[in-house]
Amino acid sequence: MSNHLLLYLGGTCILLCLWMGCQSVSSSSQQSPVVLNQRIGRTNLIQRFKENPVMNLVYEANGSKSEEIRQHLEDLADRARWFNLKVVADTALQDSVWQSESIYLIGDHQSHEQLLQWKEELPFQTSALGFTYENQVYQSEDHTLLMTFLPHPTHDQQVLSIMTGNSSEAIWE
Repeated sequence: MSNHLLLYLGGTCILLCLWMGCQSVSSSSQQSPVVLNQRIGRTNLIQRFKENPVMNLVYEANGSKSEEIRQHLEDLADRARWFNLKVVADTALQDSVWQSESIYLIGDHQSHEQLLQWKEELPFQTSALGFTYENQVYQSEDHTLLMTFLPHPTHDQQVLSIMTGNSSEAIWE
C-alpha cells in the first residue's frame, strides 16, 4: 500500500498545481524554482490545461515495475473527477497526442521511450550514471525527479510533466 502512496501523491500533485499554481520542481533531495523557456509561462500552461483537462499518463512499458505502475495509474484514472486521465504505454503513444493533449511521462530516464526521444530538449541532463539538474548530480539509484507544467519541447503550447529517476523501483517507491 505504501508503494502506491507516492504515485498517488504524484497524481495528486497535478491537482495541487492546477488549483494552487505550484511554482517549483521537486526532487528527492531538493526543491528549487523552475527556469522556464520564454515561449510560454507556467501560468498559461496551467490555464490551457484547465481549458482542456485531458492528460496522458505515459508509463514505461518495459520497466521492472511497469505492471504495478500501470495498474495504479489506471486506478487513479478511474477515480479522477475533474479531468480526463488516459493511461498509455510509452511504446504506444501516438505522435498526434503531443499536439493536442497534456503529457505526464513516468519512468526511468534510461529506458522510457519518450524521455529518450526528447533527451536533448529536457530541462535536465541524463547519463548512464544518473541525472543532473541545476548543476547538481544525482547518481544514487533511489534519486527521483518530479517536474510539472513545463512547455513541451516542440509543441510549446502543450503541457509536459515528468516523473523520472535512476530506477523504476525508485519511481515506484
